[in-house]
This record gives sequence, C-alpha cells and structure tokens, in this order.
Amino acid sequence: AFVAEVGDHMWIVGQDGGFVRPLRELRTIDELRARVGSDLRLVRGLLSRASSPDMTKARVRFALATIRAIEEASGRSITAVDFRPGDEIRLRFADLPFPVIMAGGETAQFADQGRRLRALVSSFQGDLASVQQVDLAFHKLGVVRLHDRPPSKDALKR
Repeated sequence: AFVAEVGDHMWIVGQDGGFVRPLRELRTIDELRARVGSDLRLVRGLLSRASSPDMTKARVRFALATIRAIEEASGRSITAVDFRPGDEIRLRFADLPFPVIMAGGETAQFADQGRRLRALVSSFQGDLASVQQVDLAFHKLGVVRLHDRPPSKDALKR
C-alpha cells in the first residue's frame, strides 16, 4: 500500500490499486505510519485531479510494479517515491541516508537499476554518510555525489 498525493489531498491506495480513502485527519506520513504500519510509502507526482479513471488505474499499477521491482532487486525498503517529468523518479529508502534517482519506462529497467544500487551500496559499506545522492538514471553508469567535506587537519599538514 502507499499514500498518493493527488492535488491537495492524500489518499491511501491499496495493494490492488484501489483508492481506499482520503486522509484528512493526519498531517504527516509519519503519523500515518505510526497508525497503519511502517511499510507505507509516500508517492508524489503520480496523479493529478485531471487524470481519467483509466489513466489513474494504469499509473497506479505502474507505480506498484515499479516499487516491487526496485525493492526486490535492491533488497531495500522504499519509503518515498517522487515521479518527475519524463521517466525519472526520485526514491528514498528506509536504510539509506540519501536520495536515489532512477529512470525508465519499464519495470525491468528499474529492476536493473535496483541491482546496480545494491552493488554500489555494498561498495560504500561503512561510509554511506559521505554519499549525498546517487543517480542511476544513466544506462550502466552510476553518478555518486559526495558531501563536501573540508580536508582533515592531517591532510593540511602534508
């Protein structure tokens, strides 16, 4: 299940893609996770109020399939997905301190990027705090942006 932002409203969307109910009384996704469960994901940019029912169903099915493919391939739990113009998405994962950008029109492309994320994260084990963002939208290429850090005192003495 996930929470979809549609215009000014948030809706709970079930595993079957059906809209369960609007959220009126809860102000944040954290409040909702505390009440419903921690595996709930926030999805933005997927739908608009102007979307037709058929377009809405197709987009929700695509979002569910994409989330499943990425989670299975990466071995990580997604907490938020922001669908952006074109085929780009920005993801937040429960155990990663940085956002991940992916792109693709098919779930197989996202699954491939999920596998690349798994490999990349394992190579940074122990130093994930130094990563600011990972961009896997390029075919067979990952761009890792690191936090700017001032040089250590030892490095300045050399």
